[in-house]
Amino acid sequence: MLAEVKRQTIHMLLGSFIIAVLLLMEFKYAATFIFLFTALGLTLALLLKERKIKSKLLMEIIGALQRKNEVIIHGEPAIWFLLGVCITTLLFPDKIVLIVGLLVLTFGDAFSTIFGSAFGKIKLRESRTLEGSLAGIIAATLSLFYILGLPLHQAFIVAAIGMLAEYVPLNDNVTIPVFACFAFRLLM
Repeated sequence: MLAEVKRQTIHMLLGSFIIAVLLLMEFKYAATFIFLFTALGLTLALLLKERKIKSKLLMEIIGALQRKNEVIIHGEPAIWFLLGVCITTLLFPDKIVLIVGLLVLTFGDAFSTIFGSAFGKIKLRESRTLEGSLAGIIAATLSLFYILGLPLHQAFIVAAIGMLAEYVPLNDNVTIPVFACFAFRLLM
């Protein structure tokens, strides 16, 4: 459980960092930064995999944050997160729409995992639980309401659709922000 809390804390920090970049920069510069940051992360992961970089500290950090079934490439969860951000940026090249998707991904996904791991009893699919999904919807709704000032009913609809995308059989770091952005665009 503690390892999952650490992982999700990193998830929220990475997402918050990218959201801050989007809030502080003009969209074209923020998008460029996102793609370069992702390229840097992919390069680092590949260099670690090929043993071109031998950093014991970096390997320990990645090892502590990585689930046992995620060993194809070092830092795989962060890479999927960044790839999800890049795909969403390409599909929705609008600053506010993109921030909506990233808020749902950053806070909804993290809280659903933490809460579901700790309190989840009703399994819906694999490791996903009803309790975790509800916690994710609440966290995403509150982040959209308080950070972006979306009306509560709109925030709830976007959060619910984004979090239900966890059940699509693709990586949720891609499906959650894409579905949330799509829902937001339909409600605009």
